[in-house]
Amino acid sequence: MDIFNKHFIRVDASKNIIHGFSDAFENPIETDILINDNGGIHFQLIVDGEPTQENPPLHDEYGTPLYNWDGNQVTRRTNEEIEADRPEPDNTPSIHQVQARFFAASLGADIELTPEETHVISRAADLSPIADGQEWRPGLNLAEGTIVTRNGQNFIVIQPHISQASWPPNTTPALFSRIREQYVAWTQPQGTHDAYMMGDRVLHNGQVWASVADFNVWEPGVHGWELAE
Repeated sequence: MDIFNKHFIRVDASKNIIHGFSDAFENPIETDILINDNGGIHFQLIVDGEPTQENPPLHDEYGTPLYNWDGNQVTRRTNEEIEADRPEPDNTPSIHQVQARFFAASLGADIELTPEETHVISRAADLSPIADGQEWRPGLNLAEGTIVTRNGQNFIVIQPHISQASWPPNTTPALFSRIREQYVAWTQPQGTHDAYMMGDRVLHNGQVWASVADFNVWEPGVHGWELAE
């Protein structure tokens, strides 16, 4: 005997489809719309009389809905409708991003300041301390220059990405650079969680040292450091 599943969609105020599922995996709420009571185990849409792939993407890479419910059937939205709904990108850097990029560059991070940023910094007599950013967690959409906090330490994002549990700031130097006060006194790290990273600068025995290795737990003058000034 064949077993069928019901397929539902959920729409926003404009009737754009924002969620779709099979009752094999999720129970509908009162406002969900039944579009197929004779479906397979995996959710599908019927568009122009043809079934889509199983569990089709319902949004583009910007989070804009791709399909609409007209009250009787599913229709694919036009490119013009989709583009009109996309949010305008905000490319204006915050003051914290500008300050963070300056400090990260001064500590050796591979970040090239724009002419506008260089002009602002050259005119600044002093930069206020960088305020802690939001606490890092998986699932954050992190743009270059964003500041996050992890275990009481500040990190600047040097490669845009979506944060993942396997990429924490303190052990992923390809994505983050730790922000330290310039020329703090060297202290012995207790492990990789507080080790010095490439480009970190410290004061030790009256001299400024720059770390030439990531996860550096050695004492300056012994291994992993070179004189910076």
